[in-house]
Amino acid sequence: MFANRRDSTVSQRDTALKLLRSRYPGIRAQGIAAICEMFEPLVKSQARAYRQHVLGADPDDLEQEARIGLLQACETFRPKLGAFPTHAVWAIRNALSKYVEGLGNPVKVPAWMVRRLPKLRRMHITLAHELLREPSRAELAEAMKMPERAIEAMQAYDAGPGPMPGEYGAKVGSQLSKPRNSSQRRKGVW
Repeated sequence: MFANRRDSTVSQRDTALKLLRSRYPGIRAQGIAAICEMFEPLVKSQARAYRQHVLGADPDDLEQEARIGLLQACETFRPKLGAFPTHAVWAIRNALSKYVEGLGNPVKVPAWMVRRLPKLRRMHITLAHELLREPSRAELAEAMKMPERAIEAMQAYDAGPGPMPGEYGAKVGSQLSKPRNSSQRRKGVW
């Protein structure tokens, strides 16, 4: 049962490659390598579009993921459903969006917070100099004309996460039990 399904998939892929070769004269015996070379401008344009919207993504990685999407398009192309370039665009976009999701931006910071955080830091320093002490959240909220909850959220983001167990600054040594004597150490008993 599964062998027939696999054989039909292989024959569909061969049919798709034959159709691609007939529609695009540059593709003869080279097959998928020629397809990749022919659609390289499409790969680069799609990667460039994602590069503008994703900060911190390596351009080479985006292009490579776009190429992987093109290879997937070659494998999944069905001539009855439409033209190959359209199918390739959607396969490339799908591969790029999966890659971007996998980058793992753990915390999405709202834009208003990113814009106002430097102002909060400056205001904190100014009030500390004026009051000769650390300003309270209420004083910061009044000076910035913002709700106290917003100031609390911004300070929590600015503080960042605390140290994880095992990182520098975390107290890990006190949690470990040590062998009592050398005989326990030799036997492997802790």
